[in-house]
Amino acid sequence: MKAWPTLGAFPILAHQGGWDEMLMVLGPLTLVGGALWLANRRVTRQLAEQSGLDAGPAGGGERAGAEPEPDSPS
Repeated sequence: MKAWPTLGAFPILAHQGGWDEMLMVLGPLTLVGGALWLANRRVTRQLAEQSGLDAGPAGGGERAGAEPEPDSPS
């Protein structure tokens, strides 16, 4: 009885052209990038709420509750 499994027990993760090493790098990078994206999104929303800007889908930058300016006569 062997104490440790041999390399043959894990044929899928044993140097399959480098994709396993790539996943070991891209996995954590993806998680950190996603966390930073989420944090940036939350901070942007908080700043928009604090400044009273309407952060609509286009991010128009219009003040909430502000009335539009009347058209000038031409």
